[in-house]
Amino acid sequence: MVNKEFRIHFAVGLAAFLLATAAVSAGTGQSAATDRPKNPAAGRIRTLTPVLTITDENRSDFYFKSPSQPQFGPDGSIYLLDEKQVLQFDSQGRFIRNYFRPGQGPGEVGFVPGYAPTEAGLVIYSSSPGKIIRFDEKGTYVGESPTSALGTSLLFVHADKQRAIVIKLISHDRKTFDEMKGMEATLESQNPILMIPAQNDPERQISSFTTRNYIVKSKEGGGGLVPLGKFLVAAWGTDLLAYADAEEYAVKIINLASGSPVRTLHRNYPRVKRPPEEQAGIKSGMMIGNEPVVAPAGKYAPDIVNLLARGDELWVVTSTRIEGKGVLVDVFDRNGIYTDCFYLPLPVWPEKHLTRPDPIALQGDFLLCLEKTEEGTYVLRKYKIGS
Repeated sequence: MVNKEFRIHFAVGLAAFLLATAAVSAGTGQSAATDRPKNPAAGRIRTLTPVLTITDENRSDFYFKSPSQPQFGPDGSIYLLDEKQVLQFDSQGRFIRNYFRPGQGPGEVGFVPGYAPTEAGLVIYSSSPGKIIRFDEKGTYVGESPTSALGTSLLFVHADKQRAIVIKLISHDRKTFDEMKGMEATLESQNPILMIPAQNDPERQISSFTTRNYIVKSKEGGGGLVPLGKFLVAAWGTDLLAYADAEEYAVKIINLASGSPVRTLHRNYPRVKRPPEEQAGIKSGMMIGNEPVVAPAGKYAPDIVNLLARGDELWVVTSTRIEGKGVLVDVFDRNGIYTDCFYLPLPVWPEKHLTRPDPIALQGDFLLCLEKTEEGTYVLRKYKIGS
């Protein structure tokens, strides 16, 4: 139920096609094409072998309540975000520390939407107060930088010793709702990609992207917002950023320092139809009055459901799923060449939730999967990826 107080709700909402054309559009407008992935073994099924499980069973030093955003550190350590927790484990799954320190002072946080492991330690974004906090590899507080992102949704993308790259997700304010002529509308937002220096130098915008939102309001004056489509992003090394902001197959690559476009990755992808019940509209989980808000949906599912960077490779996780094989993953190299594709038999829960804050993370030949058990508890598993 939405009351008279104005509120914004986010509903969170990555055989023939193996021979499809893959194309690369460079920033100069030049393009190149290939008939199929370069790897002659393209289209195979890669195996996933569990090698490590982390659980909160019989633990008093941490707990799993609403875990999200599993990540690998550069040294193979494992991180996980949860309610009032930013957890670190070593590569063998042994608990090391919780970085969350509640408060308003140096090194203290109110709410943590995101974080990024670095060679030097860990960088955390605190939204209340709005700041970027840095810790060394031993967990010692190093310093922090203020950010103007206070009170907004921020997507943490990348961090190193010199900078943090974040995306400010812009919603619509009360004025937008007041000026709406009807009770619903589809509007666009321009979302800046910001670079925040490690020192106290001013943050600067390096690029931006457009998102579409379905907005609905009630007669009592309340309102809500449902993002249409998915925005997916992955830092690719220390110099590139890959993102997908459209329903159809396209991955845009920009330079992290300048924000200038490098190329767009795309191929002739056979689109996947939504189930009939979804084509009628997407249930957002939001209520206006006593009625659920149903956002408009297209005939097809988004072509891309996740982006994962691994060394010189970008893994594009598609919406294609074949029973007994898994989800289809395309692979591009840093020159934009479509080099490989394969099926990945993901566990059921992470496969169904690929576009929630990412339930999977990739490093080398290992995959982290956040999984929910039949009993409703969470575990974090590390898998070895076979060839």
